[in-house]
Amino acid sequence: AVKGASPSDLYWQVKGTWPMGGKRQFNIVFTKEDIKSPKFFYYTQGSSPASTVEQFMGDERRVTMDLMVLYTLQRLNGQKWLVRN
Repeated sequence: AVKGASPSDLYWQVKGTWPMGGKRQFNIVFTKEDIKSPKFFYYTQGSSPASTVEQFMGDERRVTMDLMVLYTLQRLNGQKWLVRN
């Protein structure tokens, strides 16, 4: 469920989880059933509350699956999830 959204509201998402460094999860939420629709990103780590929901790929005019994967990897790298600390 998306906090603040009605249970009857439909939404689509990409959800990634892995146990490394404490349980980690990220979500990319789509406002419509279309890869080109507005997208939002948030993450959780361990038992911490979810991060602030942020706009994701908002400036991109051409959205492809490859580009979305690249942006996701860049975002996770910014959180230091892809390298050892």
